Amino acid sequence: MAKVTIDDVEYQLADLSDEVKNTLQSMNFVDKKIVDLQMELAATKTARNAYGRSLSENLPDQQTELDENVLRIDDKKYLLSDLSDNARGQAASIRFCDQQLSRLESELAIVQTARQAYAKAVREGLNNQKH
Repeated sequence: MAKVTIDDVEYQLADLSDEVKNTLQSMNFVDKKIVDLQMELAATKTARNAYGRSLSENLPDQQTELDENVLRIDDKKYLLSDLSDNARGQAASIRFCDQQLSRLESELAIVQTARQAYAKAVREGLNNQKH
C-alpha cells in the first residue's frame, strides 16, 4: 500500500481525502518545476558567462568618455560603433540572458510561493481529517 510522509508523519495514501491527494499532486508538480527552473537558471548563467568571456576578448582597446550609445563593462565604456559585429552580437546575447535570468528568477519565486501554499493546504487538510 502506498504511503506518504508529511512533517515526519507517515500516512496511508488511501486514507487521505481527495482534496489532500490533489494538493499533493500539485505540490509534486511545483517541486518538479522548481528543479527545472533551477536547471534552466544554471544553464542561462553558464551561457551568459561564456558570452561575457568571449565579448571581453573582442572589445576594442580604446575606451570612451561619452555616455550615449555605449556599452558599459566593469566601469569601462565602449562606443557601440567601435564594436565588431561579433562583439555587438555577444553584447545582445548577454542582454537577452540577463532578461531571461530576471524572468526565470521571478517565475521561480512564484512557483516557490505556490509550493508554500500547497504545503499549508496539505497540513490544514490533514488537520481537518483528524477532527
